[in-house]
Amino acid sequence: MVEGGVSLVFSELGSLAEAHRNRYRQQRVLGGIIYLHDVSHNRFSGTCRKNLNLFAKMCGTETFGKVIIGTTHWSQVNPAVRESRTTELCQEHWKEMLEKGCRTMTFTDSYDSAISFLELVTSHISKEIFMQIQRELVDEKKILPETAAARELSSALEIMFQLKKEAAALEAKLAKGGTPEDIEQLKQTKKTMKAILGQIEELKTPFSRKLKKFFGLV
Repeated sequence: MVEGGVSLVFSELGSLAEAHRNRYRQQRVLGGIIYLHDVSHNRFSGTCRKNLNLFAKMCGTETFGKVIIGTTHWSQVNPAVRESRTTELCQEHWKEMLEKGCRTMTFTDSYDSAISFLELVTSHISKEIFMQIQRELVDEKKILPETAAARELSSALEIMFQLKKEAAALEAKLAKGGTPEDIEQLKQTKKTMKAILGQIEELKTPFSRKLKKFFGLV
């Protein structure tokens, strides 16, 4: 399962790659991948787009038939905009992935909903399809930074500059008052920035220390 939050994917890429490499060597068939998207966010940010691209690079298009995009936190969305939000996600942001085999499901915070996800995953477990990152690491003998997923991280700086702008805007808003939600959003934004820089360090980018200083995270 992969959560749509940037911090999880960036901080866990190395351990995910190692786990899937071992599974591929053992020829353990991938049952499926559940990608979770929080629909309570009222916009599909550039950060979400970059994170989705990274996820797609890790899976590869051949695996999309085993990918389920699960939407969560519907209880926090105004019923009047639920249909339009679903349409926007499916027709604008996920359109290409859905056309290539990905499916969507709604998670309703219930036991039955969780079981329905598992049933859909297990219904495709017999198909011997493996992830792109598995084939790259084992068959092509690439090291992690050479994989398509890791190369997608080369755009991490672009994300960092976007997050820096968002943090600056939130700080300016808080200086004039702001809300508890603004405080929490600023906290999460800075947490994500630190997670991305941590991944840059794992890939042995030599100027990571300078980046931390530039973005005020040291």
